[in-house]
Amino acid sequence: DLMLPGDMTGVDVAAAVRSLRPGLPVLFMSGYAEESLLEAARPGPGEDILRKPFDLVTLARKLRALFAD
Repeated sequence: DLMLPGDMTGVDVAAAVRSLRPGLPVLFMSGYAEESLLEAARPGPGEDILRKPFDLVTLARKLRALFAD
């Protein structure tokens, strides 16, 4: 999730995990409709954003696309 309780964001968590597993695909999720928030987390290579709420078919498609790259 992009927004987390505490001091870290989803972007921070992804960066920490990728320091251990470079190239790991990341799917960010957000229930916030604010375009500025989603623009700030512009997905880079191996990343995508999924807006909440979503259905399982959409989640599966996003994950399949990320892991296919």
